[in-house]
Amino acid sequence: MTVLRSLFVSSSPFERLAHVTVRHKWLVIGCWAVLLMGLLFAMNFGRGSFATNFTIPGSEAQKAADLLRAKFPAQAGSDSLLVFKSQQPLSDGAVQAEIAAVVASARQLPEVTGVISPLDHPTQISKDGHIAFATVQYGVQASALKHSSANALVSLIDKSTTPSLTVEAGGQVVQQTQGTGMASSEVIGIVVAAIILLIAFGSVVAMGLPIVAALVSLGCGIALVGVAAHFMDITSFTPSFAAMIGLGVGIDYALLVITRFREALHSGRSVDDSVAIAVGTAGRSVLFAGTVVIIAMAGLLLIGIPFIGALGVAAAIVVALSVLAALTLLPASLAIIGKRVDYLSLPFLRSTESSHHHSVWHKLSIAIQKRP
Repeated sequence: MTVLRSLFVSSSPFERLAHVTVRHKWLVIGCWAVLLMGLLFAMNFGRGSFATNFTIPGSEAQKAADLLRAKFPAQAGSDSLLVFKSQQPLSDGAVQAEIAAVVASARQLPEVTGVISPLDHPTQISKDGHIAFATVQYGVQASALKHSSANALVSLIDKSTTPSLTVEAGGQVVQQTQGTGMASSEVIGIVVAAIILLIAFGSVVAMGLPIVAALVSLGCGIALVGVAAHFMDITSFTPSFAAMIGLGVGIDYALLVITRFREALHSGRSVDDSVAIAVGTAGRSVLFAGTVVIIAMAGLLLIGIPFIGALGVAAAIVVALSVLAALTLLPASLAIIGKRVDYLSLPFLRSTESSHHHSVWHKLSIAIQKRP
């Protein structure tokens, strides 16, 4: 405890934080659990609605969209393409009757302002005469379209396909009926991160700690973003953007702290001293790096585009919580786990951070220093 006692009398806030975290490790874990549950409760019962439409004030694109909406409201919305394919030439009377029936039904769909049929515009028919497309025009943008209206188009396509005529649809309207794939993308990202960390640490326990810390801080951050939607316009894709940032920085910051902790532990330090050294060294880097990212993300507010500013605020929130987790939640977890951080080590992947002079990286740095 010699190092820890010396840290206690130091004026460094990092060293004081390390001492408090080690002494009150269970309280720190409990506070994070309460924070996470409280924010999730607030998100579920007090979450604001995410905006599905957004504007870009002062831009030429926004001016064009406003002009189109004012002068040609029927053309101001999104469109979708209906694609027809037939084994028989589209000039066949029976095939044309089927296409005409689908086009007529499409004109009756909710929020549809018009349909441009290939039967009226030969340029929408392929040269071989077997493929054609129709354009279904909506009065609003796809992001503002009711889900029932988009689903109605998909239902029409499903029941219009026959053995003699294949009908497909594409475009932003159809995409509204499909999942964004964000959940599966996040899972893939976590799996890849787990593999990389497992190779780097050689221990399942050491690999899991950064991921758990990142997920806890990210859960708090996403919940807080949901609550913030009460007070500012936050677009529906903002949580996905925040999740991408939060997972990245959360795992990265935790990685720095755990690496320093294991270095001290493998060099013969006690668990408490190792935690103090990790927070006093890597913790400084984490705070500095996180502060720079937070300032950069908050700077997006100066652009003057509301939804971009909201992205910056959301990112700043998750990064701030990632820093806080790396400086409190992770050290408290390390103080509890202690030397078991090396448990479930895998053969041929066992890492010994204290043997840097034998590593490839040490040899590379020496070679570079010899030839600056």
